[in-house]
Amino acid sequence: MSGNNLENISNNHKKTFFLHSLVVSIFFILTIILTFPIILDFNSELPGEGCHDKCHMMWRIWWADHSFENNLDFKNTDYIFYPDGTSIGGNLALFTTGLGVIIFKLTNNLITTYNTIILIGFSFGGYSMYLLSNHFHRNFYSSMVAGIIFTFSSFHFAHSGHHLGLSMIGWIPLYLLILFKTQK
Repeated sequence: MSGNNLENISNNHKKTFFLHSLVVSIFFILTIILTFPIILDFNSELPGEGCHDKCHMMWRIWWADHSFENNLDFKNTDYIFYPDGTSIGGNLALFTTGLGVIIFKLTNNLITTYNTIILIGFSFGGYSMYLLSNHFHRNFYSSMVAGIIFTFSSFHFAHSGHHLGLSMIGWIPLYLLILFKTQK
């Protein structure tokens, strides 16, 4: 390869990196704006009303962290339904719980962890739909609109305030993108 080819490849990588960084930044800023009250009380308030599933997910994150630190089985607990305990591994929110444990290790605050996952869910959802749409249309603006419509849908807002696992809808378009790319 000649020097010009390597320079062109390097410039293309820089442009691609800049474009993807711009898209992620736009979705992150839109997420902060459209979920506005969350950012004001990020470390002390949860989105939505009541505790219900939110407290359940925070407990699951705490339990996973606690069980790893104390060499316990994170899918079973006798902390509830003592002395027999119960299985908590059948829930499909294992990925979200694992992500929560990583964030909890960094923040040491369950409310901050929960709110961080909400922000990641919205930002990642928009970005992954952008990638899927851009794969087919190769148009920045239409791909951004697709990402905005997908990630800021009423379904996503309604469920993100109560069901942490449903806030991670960004995996759906990413799965479809990988499926279409492997079919070529």
